[in-house]
Amino acid sequence: MSPEAPVPDFGSDSAGLMSRIDTTKAHPAPVYDVFLGGTDNFPADREAAAMALAANPLGHLDVRHNRDARVVSSVARKG
Repeated sequence: MSPEAPVPDFGSDSAGLMSRIDTTKAHPAPVYDVFLGGTDNFPADREAAAMALAANPLGHLDVRHNRDARVVSSVARKG
């Protein structure tokens, strides 16, 4: 999320939201998080990331390069 974007307020429903997330299936955003060394992921996401790395051992570099390019573009736009 960019700094200008409003942060969603789940209020008292945050526990309800978590109960609706299926943590037994991998999802793209948390798998991306695994490749970046983050902690906002679940075992299914880590397993999917491991399988992707087995197929392409340097795949995590694509994710990191993508993030780096986005950061550089953002900084360049801001001058």
